[in-house]
Amino acid sequence: MGINIRKKLLSYKKSVVLIGLIVLIIGSVLLTVNIFAETPADCIGTNVSTQHCCTCLAITASPGTISVGESSTLTLFLDNNPDAPSEDCSANGFSSGDGTAVCSINNGVLSDTTFNDGSYSFSVSPSNTTTYTATCSGIGGTKTDNVTVTVIVNSPPTASISCDPSGCNSSDCIGYTGCPFTLNNDSTDPDGEPDIVKSEWDILGWGDSPDLTCTANPLCNYTVQAVTPDTYTIQLYVEDSVGNSDTATKQFTIRREASAGFVCSFNNEDWISCDDISPSQGQIIYLSDSQPSPLEHSSPSEGASSIVSRKWEIVDGAVFSQDNESNPQISLDENSTIKLTITDNQGRSDSQTHQIGVGLPLPEWQETAP
Repeated sequence: MGINIRKKLLSYKKSVVLIGLIVLIIGSVLLTVNIFAETPADCIGTNVSTQHCCTCLAITASPGTISVGESSTLTLFLDNNPDAPSEDCSANGFSSGDGTAVCSINNGVLSDTTFNDGSYSFSVSPSNTTTYTATCSGIGGTKTDNVTVTVIVNSPPTASISCDPSGCNSSDCIGYTGCPFTLNNDSTDPDGEPDIVKSEWDILGWGDSPDLTCTANPLCNYTVQAVTPDTYTIQLYVEDSVGNSDTATKQFTIRREASAGFVCSFNNEDWISCDDISPSQGQIIYLSDSQPSPLEHSSPSEGASSIVSRKWEIVDGAVFSQDNESNPQISLDENSTIKLTITDNQGRSDSQTHQIGVGLPLPEWQETAP
């Protein structure tokens, strides 16, 4: 009797193990079926017979970057059965190549959207950078899917010029010859200054090509160099990263600067360059800054009417005349540098120096008795 009980228990254990294995196999099969039956997150509709996704949604924008006032074409794509292209998904409401679905863009319903060869296109003209979200439903059931695309709107730059005459001790848009007169690039761009990629400065009528082109430092300023006194018009061209551009023009005036100059003489009549005169120690020389051209002379700046101050001095020495004297005299004991500084009635100043070499006096001739 004990033997029969043990046989029955052993048989029972085998049955339990067999049942457990069967349950495990069935569970694994069900789990596998469930995994493969799950619809991918980016697909709409499922072919029940093949357990494949039949339709996926995508959107593109062409071009992806536009300028203000331009348009971009948005295109919705419905890819028929991307997981199994050879299988027919027409049972899910969308036949290969063509179909109709209820779609919306940014919550604006596109009723009965017809997809020709899997695509549907329309134009948008946003005034600012805009992200578009497309949603479609009703394909192969009530499932929905959505995708997004961003259209970047690039605004054109605005060219702007201002004058900086501080290097010429001036004001407004007036500079003078011989000093740095700067034109500032004050251009702006709604998309930020880094969106400006090039500037070109051109004094109109001055040359055949831009006087300055800047790309490494696109918002460069322009310092006027070596132009004759006159009134000019300068043009500034600026361009942004997508080719939008703008130009600005501005007039500026370059005037003749005050100019100091003087010549020398032994007799106050015969004038020569002070660099060529060689007086002896204690010998009187005459100076003048009012002799006619081509001799060196002083002149007030353009717009001024007179010189109101003259200061004559020995560099590293004494001032020997500062009463607006145009024709002083001096005797020197050694090599010296003479400096003249003038100021006109517009407050414009200039200076000139000349180095004068001084020789020893000749010995006096004395007759001696025999």
